[in-house]
Amino acid sequence: MLTSKGVPKQTLDNNLQIIQGDARDLGAVKKNLVFKNQPVVKIMSGIGMTPTLNYKKWDKTICQDSMRTTLQALRELNFEKKPFLAVISTTGISEGPEDVPFWNRFLYHQLLAMPHADKKVVDQLVIEAAEEGGIIDGYTLPRPSWLTDKPSIGMDKIRVGSVEQPAVGYTINRDDVGLWIFEELLKADPSKWKGKWPTITS
Repeated sequence: MLTSKGVPKQTLDNNLQIIQGDARDLGAVKKNLVFKNQPVVKIMSGIGMTPTLNYKKWDKTICQDSMRTTLQALRELNFEKKPFLAVISTTGISEGPEDVPFWNRFLYHQLLAMPHADKKVVDQLVIEAAEEGGIIDGYTLPRPSWLTDKPSIGMDKIRVGSVEQPAVGYTINRDDVGLWIFEELLKADPSKWKGKWPTITS
């Protein structure tokens, strides 16, 4: 971060907390939800599986397992002020109009069916947690198109859609996904995005 992203050391020292553990480790997750003895007010999760050529090594439930752990940690911690939850989802799993370009649909709906099934479970877990009450103060599930490491296009050029009217595109840079989430959900009041699945693409 210091070199590749140009983040000042003081900023990291003041705001970065590193907890040794695993996303399935309840104790480690509970520690990560408290910062400087204060409960967090916003949670952003970007956990996902990176597909490899060796299908047997795919972690088929990493997303749902980590989300179950996070939600259980929140139940046990029982913060007075419930946190807002943002979880990176994906295009290709919508029950609304198609949000994947035609030439990518075989990749998304066939080759990536297993990790996308994992993402669908996460969406349902988050919805159920919101309906249960007393765990989170709303949620947003951004659905970016295929992630790349290309140069950032900047906030003004990111296209944003909805489940009903998705922004359909082939790719979006990881930095731009992070930029959109930071500006719209973390830095700003996320109220207008609560309970929504915004599609974001370049």
